[in-house]
Amino acid sequence: MDTKRYLKEARKSLSRGEITPVIEFCNRILSSDPQNPEVLVLRGRALMEDSYDHSPDYEGALRCFDKAISADSKAEEAWLHKAIALERLDRADEALSTFRKLAVMTPSDRKVWFRMGLLLHSMGRHDEEIDCCEKAVTIEPDSAEALSLKASALRELGRDAEAAGVLDRLYNVGTGAVGPLVQKAAHLHQWGLYHDAIGAYDKALAIDPGSWMALMGKGGALEQLGRHEDAIELYEMANRADPRNPTALASKASALFELRRFDDAMRAAEEALAVGPHGSAMLTKGRVLSNQGRHREAIRCFEKLLDDRELEGVHDELEMARTALEKKERQARLKGKKEHS
Repeated sequence: MDTKRYLKEARKSLSRGEITPVIEFCNRILSSDPQNPEVLVLRGRALMEDSYDHSPDYEGALRCFDKAISADSKAEEAWLHKAIALERLDRADEALSTFRKLAVMTPSDRKVWFRMGLLLHSMGRHDEEIDCCEKAVTIEPDSAEALSLKASALRELGRDAEAAGVLDRLYNVGTGAVGPLVQKAAHLHQWGLYHDAIGAYDKALAIDPGSWMALMGKGGALEQLGRHEDAIELYEMANRADPRNPTALASKASALFELRRFDDAMRAAEEALAVGPHGSAMLTKGRVLSNQGRHREAIRCFEKLLDDRELEGVHDELEMARTALEKKERQARLKGKKEHS
């Protein structure tokens, strides 16, 4: 049997997301070499995949990894993927125990410490998570994922100042460039620390008052604080900085809608759509039309957005518009009957 050729073909299929051929190639090898740890791990990895031709089988994958470990107790990849399989089966304590065993075997493997940190994060054990992140960063000082995870853990523990310090390191904020400050601000925004995010955006704008990303980011943070008028000013500045990008006008339209300035919101949405297609602008246009009782036109707007997975609330808006239209038509029919009777 040409084991090397089968292994090569199996790996190619796995990289293409074609899972059934991987399992078939592995089965051919295992029929004559049932304890081959490399093949068992590859088969287990394939079984964990979710693709067009295969649904995940974590229990089956776990059996493969256990067989590989029985054949070779130092098979590091088998231990790693066993831990991941246990995690996906919601057997967190067993997964953590497996990661700990692997960390003893491979104390200099950054990804093991990081994966263990991710698991501890999901378990809410943030102090231990931070320890794992620090070990990962000791191995690879510029590990963005480990620094980001550590910052998130500190945030969960309410240690916001330390978390912000980690973000400074993560984004290399000390360079005095706009980009790192905007990235830090966006991270703070994600955490819901809107005042801190605005402070970081202000520092970026002090360096470059015309930074489109900083203007848009600060506008979004101000909106979260209910300061829609202030946000609109920033969106107008962002639009002047890049008039070919419809996003600033779309954001302005949304903010105007929140202020119940519906005519202004419609004008801004139409301006954005005149620049180029934009889901948020179309959503605001539909919401204004609904508010004006023009439900049929609103429905057409919302139906155009059904395939846009990034927009929230489209289905709800569509259902409300359809319900309102049905009610309006029903009332019109009843009125017509009364007039004829």
